Amino acid sequence: MSLYQCDKCGCVENSALGHYHSVNVRDLWPDEYVGKKLCSECGPPTYRSGEVCKKFGKWHDAFEKKIYPLNSLYTDDQGNIRRKSDGKYHWEAEDERQQHTNESESGITTKNS
Repeated sequence: MSLYQCDKCGCVENSALGHYHSVNVRDLWPDEYVGKKLCSECGPPTYRSGEVCKKFGKWHDAFEKKIYPLNSLYTDDQGNIRRKSDGKYHWEAEDERQQHTNESESGITTKNS
């Protein structure tokens, strides 16, 4: 399973569920969508022909949608998402935020808080 960051909203998306594999097929998509890796919600609502595309336009709910700052992530050679700032996996940032929240709620502080 390869993951990527949506070029429009910044969420992490699975390449099998979003607008990824056919991103450069010019005769399929309207010009404004060609070359853009988009999530299922941000993907093109219609084909170039004008026919409605039922795959895109809403989040697929296969997993929770998490949004990150645009251009803050990259896909590594194994298809995993990493933060550009430090090379950590994107979920490590979630773990760090959750740990910080739990510590704040319990009154416990750490060296990094």
